[in-house]
Amino acid sequence: MNPLRSAILAAARSDRLRTAITAARPTRAVVDRFVAGETSADALRVASELVAAGCVVSLDHLGEDVTDASEAGRAVILSSAAAHRCRPFWGPYSASKAAVEALARTWAGEAENTPLRVTSVDPGATRTAMRAQAMPGEDPDTLPHPRAVAQAILPLVGPDVTETGKLFVVRENKLVDYRMPE
Repeated sequence: MNPLRSAILAAARSDRLRTAITAARPTRAVVDRFVAGETSADALRVASELVAAGCVVSLDHLGEDVTDASEAGRAVILSSAAAHRCRPFWGPYSASKAAVEALARTWAGEAENTPLRVTSVDPGATRTAMRAQAMPGEDPDTLPHPRAVAQAILPLVGPDVTETGKLFVVRENKLVDYRMPE
């Protein structure tokens, strides 16, 4: 084990040091640029704003100080129903989402005996710039906002998640098993 680990973890737990770093002029810009907030709700709010602005977002939680298996890693992989529906002219998108799901299911199987839990998510039709471009005649106000979809997904990263290798369907608000083709 790295001899600095204990010192780094102790520093990370220090409210005094956190206040000093976030308030100091040289480090404030870095904190503002790369830290979405202090809580999951802060991170979700910032991520939702960025997604609504058309940005691609990755929320990463570093688990250097994880001591409880319930705090172990959670991987939430965004997919789409397009992975299962083969619509004309959507081939590359459908194939990419099917590949993402296959990778997620494989990863879940490989990590089955670890605390890591992997879940694919079908967010359903969502009010995004990509959706507006793909479906120009659709009224975006009839679709859920990305923030609402993110709120539905957030529990998947919680400590109560015990299943892995499943698909979470946002519009049904439930985990489903994958079915082999009949």
